[in-house]
Amino acid sequence: MEYDDITKHTAPSLNIKQRFYEVYIQPYLKKKPNSENLTYLLDQAWNAWRLNIGKEETKRTLFVEWMCVELMKQDEDNFITLISKLFSETYDVGVRAETAERNVYNAKISKDQERIFRDTLEQYKVFFENDFKLWATIPYYYICKVYGVKSEGKTPESYISIGASEKFHALKNIHTSLAQGNPQDLVFGFDNEIRNAGAGHESWEITDKGTALLHVINPKSGEPKGVKEIELTERQLEDLIKQCRRTMWILKMGLTLFLNNNPDFVAKLKRNKDFKVKEIERCLEEFADNRWFSIKEFIINEGRTEIRLGLKYSPKILGEQGQVFFGKAERYDLVKIEEETEYRYQILDILKYLVASFFQKPPGIKLKIWDEKDILLADLRYEPTELQKLYLDAAEENIPKSQNGELPSLKCMIAYEIRVPFGQRAVFEKILKFRKK
Repeated sequence: MEYDDITKHTAPSLNIKQRFYEVYIQPYLKKKPNSENLTYLLDQAWNAWRLNIGKEETKRTLFVEWMCVELMKQDEDNFITLISKLFSETYDVGVRAETAERNVYNAKISKDQERIFRDTLEQYKVFFENDFKLWATIPYYYICKVYGVKSEGKTPESYISIGASEKFHALKNIHTSLAQGNPQDLVFGFDNEIRNAGAGHESWEITDKGTALLHVINPKSGEPKGVKEIELTERQLEDLIKQCRRTMWILKMGLTLFLNNNPDFVAKLKRNKDFKVKEIERCLEEFADNRWFSIKEFIINEGRTEIRLGLKYSPKILGEQGQVFFGKAERYDLVKIEEETEYRYQILDILKYLVASFFQKPPGIKLKIWDEKDILLADLRYEPTELQKLYLDAAEENIPKSQNGELPSLKCMIAYEIRVPFGQRAVFEKILKFRKK
């Protein structure tokens, strides 16, 4: 199975994600997340279960959130600048990380041991120089500003670009433990010597035992240094990668909790970034998929004054008579609920997300809509002045009007599952049918 297929088909149902969300994330939210943020949080809850996030990891996550709060109290303007710059980097960081993920997946499919070590060591370097470099910025910035750790960062934005090794050593070597946590606990899994000897300086070999032997060399003298050699089995290297993932989850989720719990701060973030077209398309695809539509066409002209967008109603297939088990103690039946909704409300939701999230001034949109059988239902054009209405509150009078026709008045079906006590499926199905009447 191809990498893209495996990522699409191995994710659990919404109900499973919802349960993990209730365990790992919901207890720490002071504000109810909006629908867009909730989707991200559900995915992160699933990742938390896969990574075995426990009490210690949760404590570190709350420590990162606490540091965010302290930085906001001490110098909100500079912290706004820092976080605004951080978010402008997340797409490119994500693309590089996904490329590394894809390469490791393909290497393991090949079963070529040299290729597996090669791409896994490269992934380790990417996690260190790419992901850790970005997400460790907040604790690094905190210890520099609060504890006077020496840094050559001149502006809040410059702290984003300071190297991963500098941030790693600063956090690892600080000897300050607070009631809220210890900065040294925010580097677990990362090791500068493994990064350097691996894909950093390419100083490694595969032994006859089938292990990777990393030679830790001083690049200036060519002599061994530090521990001199590090020997890792394929399993040990995978465990290191998993620990890196835990640390990155902690760093990202600490910031995520802070942003969710401080919406007034979020409203002040600077949103003057020009998003890449592919970045917009990826985000739009996920948003539309959650509303049972797929993207058939997405083209933005060079001046970003016009978009050609094609949307197709793509109903999902949900199983019948589903059940879900969490360990040995929790068991639930899944009851499928089907509801009708109009095409136009789903489509307007997608248009609003596209325009309001990625454009300070709306472009014109040429919109085509297909049903699930690929029958063209509408071919519309919206002027920017009409799309300005999408920035306003949802109301009938704020629905943009097309120059040449209207959105389909047809209805489409959406479905979802709810958890009910195990063995009570029939009872709840009767209750739901009665409520429909």
